[in-house]
Amino acid sequence: MKEKSLAERCIDALDEEMGTFNRFKELENAIRRYKIKKAKITPRLEEQLLCDSQFVNAAEYGSDKVLKTGEIGSYLGCRIYV
Repeated sequence: MKEKSLAERCIDALDEEMGTFNRFKELENAIRRYKIKKAKITPRLEEQLLCDSQFVNAAEYGSDKVLKTGEIGSYLGCRIYV
């Protein structure tokens, strides 16, 4: 079976079954180009995002959303899950 393209993975991310991103540029391009609103990332990418000034940590939301959903924050308006 042929591997999905970035565009196909981004479309999947809009559905309930989110594609998992493991590269920073891939995530950033998907958010900017395809306007995705949710993304699942690898722990390696989480480390990179935590250092980015545009990442908003979910701890700043002031709720228990992280414990219930796995959301760790947002980046460029996209909700980020691990």
